[in-house]
Amino acid sequence: MVKKMKIKTVFFWGCLCVFLSACVYFSLPKADKPKFLEIPENKTDQIEEVSSPEIDYEAIVEAYFASRPVRDVPNEADFSSFLVATYAKNNKDFSKTADMYAQVLNSDPENKEIKETLYQYYVLSGKVEKAVEYGNLALDENKENLLPQLLILADKVYHKKYQEASDMLQNLNAGGNTFLGPLLKAWILVGLGEKEKAYASLETLKKDDSLYIAYLLHKGMMSDYFSQTQQAATFYDELLKRDAAKNVRVLLLLKEFETRTRGLKDKKTFALNYASVQDESFISKEMLSSPDNSAVSKGPEQGVAWVLFDLASAMGQIKDLDLALYFAQLALYLNPESSVIQLFIGEILEEQQLLTLANNFYQKISPEKNIFLSVQLRTIMNQIKMGDVASAITSLNALITLFPNGALLHMTLGDAYRANDNYEMALQSYIQATNLANPKDAQTSLLYFYQGICYERLGRLDEASAFFEKALMLNPSNPVYLNYAGYTWLEQKKNIPEALNLIKRAVEMVPNDGAILDSLGWAYYLMGEYETALGYLEKAVELQAGNAVLNSHLGDVYWRLGRYREARFQWSHASTLKEENSENLKAQLAEKIEKGLPLPSAQMAIKN
Repeated sequence: MVKKMKIKTVFFWGCLCVFLSACVYFSLPKADKPKFLEIPENKTDQIEEVSSPEIDYEAIVEAYFASRPVRDVPNEADFSSFLVATYAKNNKDFSKTADMYAQVLNSDPENKEIKETLYQYYVLSGKVEKAVEYGNLALDENKENLLPQLLILADKVYHKKYQEASDMLQNLNAGGNTFLGPLLKAWILVGLGEKEKAYASLETLKKDDSLYIAYLLHKGMMSDYFSQTQQAATFYDELLKRDAAKNVRVLLLLKEFETRTRGLKDKKTFALNYASVQDESFISKEMLSSPDNSAVSKGPEQGVAWVLFDLASAMGQIKDLDLALYFAQLALYLNPESSVIQLFIGEILEEQQLLTLANNFYQKISPEKNIFLSVQLRTIMNQIKMGDVASAITSLNALITLFPNGALLHMTLGDAYRANDNYEMALQSYIQATNLANPKDAQTSLLYFYQGICYERLGRLDEASAFFEKALMLNPSNPVYLNYAGYTWLEQKKNIPEALNLIKRAVEMVPNDGAILDSLGWAYYLMGEYETALGYLEKAVELQAGNAVLNSHLGDVYWRLGRYREARFQWSHASTLKEENSENLKAQLAEKIEKGLPLPSAQMAIKN
């Protein structure tokens, strides 16, 4: 069974128009988007099974000449820049890719392929103003491309060139989308002071029931902008009846409005939504406890930013992370103080495994921002993921000095010690976190669970079982808890029928989890039902081929079935694996390879 776990902070990003995601996605042009493999800077020696990508120079040359078939051979500076750009692109170094492609274009100004894509890399790296120049070049090549259209439009709104932005809308390629065009038009009309025309543009959204939420939200923001407070409150109160009002971004908007105007009539629903969302995660709690009002629409810039961020959220929901990052960077350009957008960009970078880029981005967030502590924690978690546990522990101890009563800080310190196999120190940190945590918080069951893991790793199996049971009492349907509790009993060679039932429940919930299938197979193994055990253990190894414990278990069942050569092969293979391969396991494997397994004891043959 796999003992180490990944911790992921769950933060619900409300996308008011997520139901439009498919429509928005398929309306976008299918231009080539960058596909990258990230290798964190200065961390390659700390990441398992990651190596520098091989460079196919012949393919690079062919690709380059295919893009410029009738021109002369590029000079050395031009071609070397192209090679650097190609390498940087493969490593998702957006900024370096853009700069190198810009050098290529400077010496080869007619390169159509680079003209059509260069702007994307500047946007992805957050250099939106730099991207504008190249966005215009891309539009010269293809006036129907929505991505550079939105870039240029956002820039015109940023510089308050509303008439020019309005003129651009005439040619906006929204692919027949009924959401994007009317909203952008309405906010640009707000910039022009055309209140009634702006409202009229929003009215088109009412024709589609699926767009009514967007209508309520933006009509409320525009009414508030035009100082029509009572009208704004009417739309916000109607919005509160919808599930879309149950997300951090909307609640920050409504909180600011209510604090400033006391205009909401349905204060009870607002308070209930606010409390429920605040309790969803540490990040939600932090943001809503000290809002910075960055979500508030103070004008056309913030309004257009909201629309672009809706696009980013929709792309994030359907896992088109390149487009999600593209639209989010444009939104941040228009609303640079938005904590919501900043956190979203960091999370997108993390999801793409660009942990170094994410941490560099987080470092730019001011200590005065309401998400500062959250991003510090995310930075530390990324350090742990990249294997830099020593730095993570140092950073956490410094934060704990400043915030000694932060339960989540102590919990994360426990995670760092556990990642470093220091289970004694991890246990002490988890105990401290438990003493500080609210017993009603969801993280309390996780703290019990992690303490159980530490006790199990320290060989204190009775205490481990007790804490797994505590975790299950608070969260009885968690398959990971069920699996650990059952497996701990298996290791103790006791309560095997009860352990089998717990693990069966876990398998029903997640039937394709290698660790849990291994536990089920191991339970049958301990009961002497080797043929039954074999099927589960083989499938477990198929799902998690790199895990030493799972491969060792498969070798054991081969031996019991008289397949001795296969058993020794499996044990030998397990000894070469890195995942879950402790020194103790290596010693056991060496002994089994040499001597095989002893005869099964009567204790192992307990029947259900």
